Amino acid sequence: MAPTHTDPDVGTPDQPQRGRLNFGAALTDSIGFWVGSSFFDPRSILQEFMTHLTRSNVVIGLMTSVVSSSICLTQVLVANYVERLTVKKWYVVAVTGSARALFLGLAVLTPLLAVKHPKAMVVLLLALLAAYYLLHGSSVPAYSAMISKIVPTRRRGLLFGLGATVANLLTMGTGSVISFMLRSEASWGGFPSGFAVCFGIAFVILTVSLLPLAFVDEPRDAAPASQRTMAQFLGELWMILRTRRDFQLFIVATSLSIFGVSGTAFHMTYAIRELGARTGESGWFTVVLSLGALTSLLWGILADRTNYRTVLVLTTILVASASAWSVFASSLALFYPVVLVTAVGMRGFSLAAYAIQMEFGSRAEVPRYVALTFSAQFIPRLAAPVLAGLLADAVGFRAVFVCATLSSLLSLTAIVFMRDPRGSDADERVAW
Repeated sequence: MAPTHTDPDVGTPDQPQRGRLNFGAALTDSIGFWVGSSFFDPRSILQEFMTHLTRSNVVIGLMTSVVSSSICLTQVLVANYVERLTVKKWYVVAVTGSARALFLGLAVLTPLLAVKHPKAMVVLLLALLAAYYLLHGSSVPAYSAMISKIVPTRRRGLLFGLGATVANLLTMGTGSVISFMLRSEASWGGFPSGFAVCFGIAFVILTVSLLPLAFVDEPRDAAPASQRTMAQFLGELWMILRTRRDFQLFIVATSLSIFGVSGTAFHMTYAIRELGARTGESGWFTVVLSLGALTSLLWGILADRTNYRTVLVLTTILVASASAWSVFASSLALFYPVVLVTAVGMRGFSLAAYAIQMEFGSRAEVPRYVALTFSAQFIPRLAAPVLAGLLADAVGFRAVFVCATLSSLLSLTAIVFMRDPRGSDADERVAW
């Protein structure tokens, strides 16, 4: 089916108040998601936590694999069901709320296991992260469909960009607090208690910020005339993969980009083991990551004014440049610019790569395109960090950074040949 970008019931001139309220609810959830996630960021907090539990780079890479790949496993399985739901928000709230509750359990169990039973702590952490991202992935098709209904095409860049920027302004302050907690010798600080406090704070923020989605005024879809079997649905997905050349190039580009950022799975570990970073340095890494992510608003505005393909090109160039520089960064001072530029590029790329999926097909088809994209990325997400860990153990971290640079350049090539799916019909008039 040809892409359709006209959303007559999404913030149209006769419904400006509903559009603003829906945008505000989605923005609150977006801000809370990013702030809460900063307290268990796999690139900083969880990497430092794992360095206390294991010396194996493969195990640390496995953690990133679990985080990155688990989100992909369930999306195709739920997409057919999600497309039949006339209202998506209750599904989103129920599934996402269940996922976020897992961090309460992690906060409670960390002090009990981390010191006396580090191997058991590693297994528990991997299991809880897998469960969280499996549930989170199950909510993504429904969340994407809901957003496509309540936020116009040329406001989605603003939504995701503004949410991430505001969140990271807040996270810049929390980064210093995290560093203090992880270095404190008080009973509630240091290892493992400081990490447990971080996980508990993440649970509170993620849960509270989710509540506004329950009040979203989501337009009700027409009930489907007939139910489609899973076999029929999978056949339709296969037809999309066979016939949509630009979507094929998008899948190739985003899959290669995963290998292009595989070095980030070891930025914190590399800084600790080879550049002399002290305990608690992950707090300052969080600040730098947040500083880079402040550009999210600029990326979002640029995407709304131009298109997401333009953002994908620019951000891939930034990530490739940062990976290349990391090969030569021989001190912590020289490595921090790598972290910053990578954060700038990754946040813009993530924003564009996620939002562009809503434009490849009609609004009713959003769940299938989102599910297809994540499912196609499962193997790269699973393999890239583990392969990078094996390479780091065998040859060293710099070899990982070289391979990441080459993968980013290949990703850029695929994006250059991909046409943007947004047509002139995306020029919506938005009253609010």
